[in-house]
Amino acid sequence: MGEADTRTLPDLAPAFGVSLSVDPEEQLATRAAWLYFVAGLTQAQIGKKLGLNRTRVNRLLAQARDQGLVQINITGRLASCVELEEKLKQRYGLEDATVVPTPPNQELIPQVIATAAAAALSARLKDGMSVGVGWGRTLRLSIQSVPRRQLGRLSVVSLLGGLTRGSAMNPHETASHLADLVGAQCYYVAAPAL
Repeated sequence: MGEADTRTLPDLAPAFGVSLSVDPEEQLATRAAWLYFVAGLTQAQIGKKLGLNRTRVNRLLAQARDQGLVQINITGRLASCVELEEKLKQRYGLEDATVVPTPPNQELIPQVIATAAAAALSARLKDGMSVGVGWGRTLRLSIQSVPRRQLGRLSVVSLLGGLTRGSAMNPHETASHLADLVGAQCYYVAAPAL
């Protein structure tokens, strides 16, 4: 038998490309991140467990994200939509954006967009508002998904004039239907739509 290798672990570390020095700040950030993201503790609970104040825990969690110690992967089916919404808001300085997934049946795209538009509109309607309404198939579909509720002092204004000849779509119908759904006054532009 050959001579036994008497090197210690610190002597072997460089041979394996491993650094055994531990940065106490990194260790604390890793511990705080594990307790928060894996164990599910609150920042206050982590602070108590590690003997830190909540502000310090918050900074450690931010440090862990910034240094790549924590990598969050959202796997929900709408994750790519949310990511695109955020990119659109940043790129164009938008306050809000909604991106919907493409349905398997391409013919349902207008309905999916209309449903999302109805949810966005419903969330924004408040007492005392004036809402301008245009027209079109998708807008007409979206009004069908707006839930009925009563709002005070809301007015709906058709942004288009009246038709000068018969049409399958009447711009006034969309405005009057929305007004009916939310108990609003409906106003029309007394001019022809050109």
